[in-house]
Amino acid sequence: MAEQAVDIADLEWLTAREAAQESPYTYNSIRQFINRGTLPAVRRGYQWYVHRDDLNEYVERMREAGSQKFTPKTKRADTGATD
Repeated sequence: MAEQAVDIADLEWLTAREAAQESPYTYNSIRQFINRGTLPAVRRGYQWYVHRDDLNEYVERMREAGSQKFTPKTKRADTGATD
């Protein structure tokens, strides 16, 4: 989410909504990835923009990770709380 000079007119940049349409993720998921910093994006006005290469790389990374991308919560023995 670092600020950088970008030409949004470049066809390689997608709005968060377009990124959702071109990926297996919903718009809300794309926004969560952006907010967490796991999917690089830039903001111009009210729109978030994701570069097509970054989106494709993220989708591929998640595909390769398979079920390992989900870390189950574990109970902490001392408090009984979950991580």
